[in-house]
Amino acid sequence: MRMFRDIKGIARTTTIAIIIVILIVAAVAVYYATLPPPKPPGPATITGKVTDAKTGLPVEGATVKVDGYATTTGPDGVYSLKVTFGKYTITVSRKGYEAKTASVDATEEKTYTANVPMTPLIGFGVKIAVVSDIGGRGDLSFNDMAFKGGDDAVRDFGVEMVELISKVEADYVPNLVTAAKDPKVQLIVGVGFLLSDALVEVARKYPHKDFAGIDTYSQWIVLDKYPKEYPLPNLMDIVYEEHKGSALVGALGALLAAYYGKPYIGGVFGIEIPVLWKFEIGYKWGCDWAINWTMKNRPELKVGIVATPRKERVLWTYTGTFSDITKGYEAAKPMYAKDAVAVYNIAGPLGLGINQAVAEIAKAKALKSGPPFWIGVDANQDWINPGFVIASMMKRVDYGVYYATKLVLEKKFRDVVKEGKGSMTLGIGTTWAGVPMEGISVSTLADLDEFIAMGVRAEELTGEKVLPMKPDEIRAAVKAMREAQPKWIWDAVAELEKKIRTGEVVVPLAFTKEVVDYWRGIFG
Repeated sequence: MRMFRDIKGIARTTTIAIIIVILIVAAVAVYYATLPPPKPPGPATITGKVTDAKTGLPVEGATVKVDGYATTTGPDGVYSLKVTFGKYTITVSRKGYEAKTASVDATEEKTYTANVPMTPLIGFGVKIAVVSDIGGRGDLSFNDMAFKGGDDAVRDFGVEMVELISKVEADYVPNLVTAAKDPKVQLIVGVGFLLSDALVEVARKYPHKDFAGIDTYSQWIVLDKYPKEYPLPNLMDIVYEEHKGSALVGALGALLAAYYGKPYIGGVFGIEIPVLWKFEIGYKWGCDWAINWTMKNRPELKVGIVATPRKERVLWTYTGTFSDITKGYEAAKPMYAKDAVAVYNIAGPLGLGINQAVAEIAKAKALKSGPPFWIGVDANQDWINPGFVIASMMKRVDYGVYYATKLVLEKKFRDVVKEGKGSMTLGIGTTWAGVPMEGISVSTLADLDEFIAMGVRAEELTGEKVLPMKPDEIRAAVKAMREAQPKWIWDAVAELEKKIRTGEVVVPLAFTKEVVDYWRGIFG
């Protein structure tokens, strides 16, 4: 009897389910019956001519895309596509031109015409040449940044970039000459101060070409050897306000030391030359500014670097080298032993030695993030040891190449050479030809993404592992490290940057022995 009741229950449930399905099917049928009939397929034809907006001449090789359809224009610039009925947006693109769009509402079986004039980019048909320092692409520093600037100019201006890789110093002059002999090359960029002499030699031989050097002192050579030709009108030294960037990271280091109660910040320098004096005094000045800021705005912080005598706050040493990584380690280790919160790398590859000293401490204490920290230089080095490189003082070499290209294309290059007496300085708040052109900053997460991408490309290029972990892990670690620091620290650094930009404060520029000795007398 119970089994019979169960069977009856199942039957009722099944009947209800069948009825529901029938109702759903009926509702769907009614819905579709009320829809308007679909438009019959074409064939409609969309055709037109792609022309150069300046010359009116046909543009060959333009890619024309209409929804899922695509074609390429021939020598006459004409395209033709058969489409079904509908509204379409036509997208036309070609290297050297701004992308354009047009709209067509194809409702009948006929031919629709959509002619598209394309505006050529300012650099279309122009070449720039970038002559690398020794090594070429994959160094994640000056060379890679210079080529990035060229890549950005290709994207924005439509120029073509010629890459000339120097394997030894003897390649500098031949590479510069090769570029100068190309009739389409209008700008030749030499990367690094070692090309200074070569740039002078070749620029004098090719006065109709424009030359730029990144971090070079070519015009000083002209002044010394050929004073009547100074400044050479077709030669530009692109230099940077490293003292201002160093002031920002000096302030950052001191603020961290104040927060964590650490007595010192450190600096490891390469060879003692005037350009490094700019870094040294700027860094010490930034530390001093930050201590004064802390005393005024965070009076509760009374220990650590705030209590350290003024001349002892920055531990610093010149190693006499830009290549011996061991010297970087040996210089940084005692600074961390004295409890420095961060050490600034002003010695190129020696930063890897500084990193080794930090890594030893991190391993011994099982740390996943600093302190201790170190501070990168020139390029964004935050990716090298995520969580322990608090920031980097960035010299935007890519901006130098980009701005030089822009000035050449706008016929303003030689005006700026004259205005700057042979050089163009990029820094904080700098302008040239009436346009803001900066090149110094403290690294950001956006910068980090660019350098991670460079690292990925370097791995593809060399076949060797470059990045210490996966890109998303690097970004997460750096982001977490930055967010772990009090917001007021970053706000104070931003305040200093604003004051430098507006001229409210002036960072001392130490470029002579007399000036550097004066400031060492104050800051130690």
